[in-house]
Amino acid sequence: MNELLEQIRSNPLSIEFIANPSEDLQIEAIKLDYRAIQFIKNPSYKVQLEAIKVNHLAIKYIEEPLQKVQEKLVKENPNAIYYINNPSEKTQVLALLNNPGVLEYIKNPSDEVLNKLFSLYPSAIRHMDNPSERIQLLAISKYKDAIKYIQNPSEKILKLIEKLEN
Repeated sequence: MNELLEQIRSNPLSIEFIANPSEDLQIEAIKLDYRAIQFIKNPSYKVQLEAIKVNHLAIKYIEEPLQKVQEKLVKENPNAIYYINNPSEKTQVLALLNNPGVLEYIKNPSDEVLNKLFSLYPSAIRHMDNPSERIQLLAISKYKDAIKYIQNPSEKILKLIEKLEN
């Protein structure tokens, strides 16, 4: 074990070449270089947590981050959602509640996520570049003045606003 520990201390990324490293060895490697997480197969909750404590960017090296790890990270740093591969809806909502501006980092948010967001922050559409007509409709259904934040509303949206104002 001491030989492996010395190897990790001299080159934390060498964990890639150690068959079935212990959790303690994994944590030692991560403390020295958070990128070592990318070479650990199915890291435990404890190992994932240690990695994001060292550096929130570690999340991008975790193939399938655990839900609890995603949640902890976006509670502390909502912008980190940018680095999470396929964040869950729950993680998306949590990040958006802490900072509606992270909407621009979420690819293809679901209607459920957008409905929650627009219910709490009707003007959040302003953080989106070229929102689809579907997203424009969702925003306007929650807050008709959201039209102010839509740069190029579709014809359908303009007609809807006209109808709502009459």
